Amino acid sequence: MRSSDHTDIYRVLIRKNPKADKVLFYLTSYAFPWWVYIVPIWRFRKRGYEVVLYDFDNAIVENDDPTILPNTTLNVVSDMARRRKDYEASGIATFHAIGNGLGSYMVFNYVIRYPLAAIVLNGGGSIADILFHHVDGSWKRAADAYLQRGYDQQKLRKLWADFEDPKLGKKVQADKILITWSRNDGTIPSDSTVALVAAIKTSGKKVFTETDDRSHVLSVIRNSFKVKKLYTFLNSK
Repeated sequence: MRSSDHTDIYRVLIRKNPKADKVLFYLTSYAFPWWVYIVPIWRFRKRGYEVVLYDFDNAIVENDDPTILPNTTLNVVSDMARRRKDYEASGIATFHAIGNGLGSYMVFNYVIRYPLAAIVLNGGGSIADILFHHVDGSWKRAADAYLQRGYDQQKLRKLWADFEDPKLGKKVQADKILITWSRNDGTIPSDSTVALVAAIKTSGKKVFTETDDRSHVLSVIRNSFKVKKLYTFLNSK
């Protein structure tokens, strides 16, 4: 795919689709290269979308600076809004979004600020909760780095409240939301996702959920490959 724009911490990849009559914002996950999702992306493109792909550097999570996550999130949200306006000027009127893992976090933050017709949140929850849920690995190292600078879980929750407080779910402006998640995720604490789902259901929008018992990686990947099902959801009335 061709890179149309980039920053130091995320980049946007687009391969133009002259026949597209709708746009899909497709946001990938932490620790996964974008090409892991190349098959779903190609299939969505074949179904008439221009796919705007957001690919994230691991540094969004693997750092000890509490400003990186919110600043990056705002930049992504602003970038999506700008691109949507440009597409609307070219005559496209249908916009959907799919977020996987970290991408789900970004899509959630978009729809509490801007409307979309339909979205899929594939695995999601509070980053502060995830960081302090682990006993080893990159999440644990990141949590330790924050602790060394005096930021525990409660401080990060407070600093990031405008981006991941579950109560924000009430502000969701997507007309229709599908949330796919695992009850045995391992990476995301289940109570974090449960709280997010419950809050989104208070938005008054059409909210659908699907659960499984797979590991985080397997759940996110398998759900992302259900293109026919996701396409039908996004485009149904």
